[in-house]
Amino acid sequence: MDPDRISERTSDYSIEYFRDKKGRLKKRSVYNGPDFYYVLPEEIRKKAVILMGGLIAAAIVFTMIPLLMANELMHKWYTSLPFIVCLFADIHLVMGLVCYLRSSEPLKRDEVKSGFERLAIWSLFDMIFSFTSFVGQVIWHVKNGFLAADTLITASTLFLFICSVMIFRAKGFAETADNKGLGRQ
Repeated sequence: MDPDRISERTSDYSIEYFRDKKGRLKKRSVYNGPDFYYVLPEEIRKKAVILMGGLIAAAIVFTMIPLLMANELMHKWYTSLPFIVCLFADIHLVMGLVCYLRSSEPLKRDEVKSGFERLAIWSLFDMIFSFTSFVGQVIWHVKNGFLAADTLITASTLFLFICSVMIFRAKGFAETADNKGLGRQ
């Protein structure tokens, strides 16, 4: 992490000292940073989270289909290695969706970073690496011909790319703004 981000996050908290029931001196951190609020109304966000959950589930299925098939196409590193990265991206998408579901307004900066920004970044990774694998598969098909199982893998890769594009476009349902940006005090 760069020093600016560290100082930004540490300046959001202060240490408070207090005495417990037994008279011992304890300390705890208190959040002093800006409050964040969702931009879209709750009704739209509820519908969008169902769509986002379905898209992430479809992305996981379309990632696992090629990884579970043992054939010559998936033995090439330029087609299978991007799927491993896509699997990690899918795990992070699930974690971002869970963070979104567990958070409530007003949000802290950490909740915004682990929810909305995680969805945006990892869906972009999913897009890039599924497209990389798709290009490698098309090149392999041109050289070796089209077989049924290989075409299923390529179709799954194409659907994974489409799902990741849709997740990237739908990420806006979790967009937030701080209390200054929304005019709240």
